[in-house]
Amino acid sequence: MMFQKRLGNDEIRQRFAKKAGHWQVVYPSIDEIEILKSRATVKCLDCGQETDVDLANFIGRDFLKRGCSNCKMLKAQKEHVAAIEKKTQDLGYEIEDMKMSSSEIRLVVKHLACDHKHLIKRGVLWSRSKSDAYLCPVCLNGNVLEGLWDLREQLLASGITAREISKRCYYSEGVVAQMLRGVGNHLPYTEYEIKKVVKEMLEEVNEGDAKDE
Repeated sequence: MMFQKRLGNDEIRQRFAKKAGHWQVVYPSIDEIEILKSRATVKCLDCGQETDVDLANFIGRDFLKRGCSNCKMLKAQKEHVAAIEKKTQDLGYEIEDMKMSSSEIRLVVKHLACDHKHLIKRGVLWSRSKSDAYLCPVCLNGNVLEGLWDLREQLLASGITAREISKRCYYSEGVVAQMLRGVGNHLPYTEYEIKKVVKEMLEEVNEGDAKDE
């Protein structure tokens, strides 16, 4: 005896109503299911994906709590994207392009410190990494560019203090002082931001001196 005939159409409707998620029977009509083979095309009303299913598995009692697998994948992707965006921002990168598959996210990022763009093939893994395996191949995350230590003599001569720099760059006075002394375990992007402000302030001082002359 076929699965639908044994259950009856009313029972099938009840099973669909209890199924986790929100579903619509696309083909055949739900009124006809009891006289057809136990397969149907169903649509998830949350994500819009249509799937051909075996009803014995789809609305069997042991499977009613299982929701849409595509919705679960999209939710996971959304969480991965959020983690990747946070990682890129924390490390001083900007996302130029992003392509997603069911299992991985491929992206092109631009390093704000030097504007170099490079490809990251496994974005999900990159977002979870706590190592320095993804150093910018051009500037090594600021290690080969002019550092704050190189500007220290100019700062001393100009009279600019760590407190004044702190007010302009939104980092604490303590962090700025550490960066100026070359100590502390700070992200390369932190130095990049502070250095940018320092250079602006030095330019302002130099312009002021030129006007006085």
